[in-house]
Amino acid sequence: MSVTAPGNTAQQARLAPVIPFNQASRRAQEQPLTFTVTPGTAPLTLGPSDLTPNGFLRATEIHVSTVTAGSGNTAGDLFPFNIFQNLQFIDTGGQKMDDLPGIHVLMDNIVGGWTLKCDPRGDYDYSAAANSPNFRLRLEREIFGDGRGALPNLSGSQKYRIRMVVDALSNIYSVVGTAPTLKIDVVDQLWLLPAAQDGGGHPQQRQPPLLGLAQYRTSFYPAISVTNPQVDIQIKATGNLIKYIVLLARDNTGARNDAVFPDPFTLRLDNSYPYDNVPLAEVISSSMRFLPQAVQRDTGVVFLPFDYGRDGRFAGQDGVSPWLPTSTATWIELKGRQATTTNGTIDILVCEVSVAEVDPNERAAIGSMTGTWQPAIPQNVPGGV
Repeated sequence: MSVTAPGNTAQQARLAPVIPFNQASRRAQEQPLTFTVTPGTAPLTLGPSDLTPNGFLRATEIHVSTVTAGSGNTAGDLFPFNIFQNLQFIDTGGQKMDDLPGIHVLMDNIVGGWTLKCDPRGDYDYSAAANSPNFRLRLEREIFGDGRGALPNLSGSQKYRIRMVVDALSNIYSVVGTAPTLKIDVVDQLWLLPAAQDGGGHPQQRQPPLLGLAQYRTSFYPAISVTNPQVDIQIKATGNLIKYIVLLARDNTGARNDAVFPDPFTLRLDNSYPYDNVPLAEVISSSMRFLPQAVQRDTGVVFLPFDYGRDGRFAGQDGVSPWLPTSTATWIELKGRQATTTNGTIDILVCEVSVAEVDPNERAAIGSMTGTWQPAIPQNVPGGV
């Protein structure tokens, strides 16, 4: 008969596998900011305002609801998301990680696939009523559900901040009446900081995997003028991994219009062609198949997703294999001829992922035969490829 020596149970706990972060931590929510505003004749700036330090930041949700209904307003096709002229997420060093109009944040929410039901227009209380809007937009930080991409938010002296610009009434409505009074709640979605050990003494991972992985969303060259049926536009967002590219086209009346895009459609990447002389209808159809979470197809919008996961089924899936690796020398070009000459503009929205890992053991490596960034992801990280 064997006898267990005193202390062996504690020693066994210390030698046990480390409990992964997403099991050790708990998701939580808190509301650090709330505003009550009435849109007026000029844009109204809110912030920059500090977010409350706590745990690791997964996302910041912005909820707009109506306090007092307006009257006599007529909304256009961008309403209610055009209430926001600009939304910015600002890091602890003062740099903008997101810098987007509200309509572009909507597109990001749809193509990002952050949740199973991520199109804000599918929310139970969504309202596009011109005089009483109700909607939510999310500025996402977390890239995968195990915490990768979540930002450490534990410093009381170096805080993340939000800046919001509510647009002028004349830009929000096609016909202006009496403005509604709106409440804007800012709610943080976060991971709580785990203890070093659980109740049984087992060690726990206290930070998300690949801490330092971060995504940035920027509208590059908004309202690029298209005055020639031979479209030729360089997309200059290079140097990181690209999750998606979204193109938003408007004709000269300001209406979203597919005819501004080239048809057939070509996207050149250095000397290769991810889309080579493809009919525009096929580009739209194939990309929409990656977006089961979208409640509708938006005219004048083309999604080019590269975040469709290892099995290639829908945008936002786990796995980095399909992301588009680029170097600063990569050339990306949209080209082709319009089927019908249509002057207008094209906005370009890009989501880039930086793999500047802060833990030397998980730091990304630069340098390969192709000269592109490649993330060094340990095999024990779920979704690593």
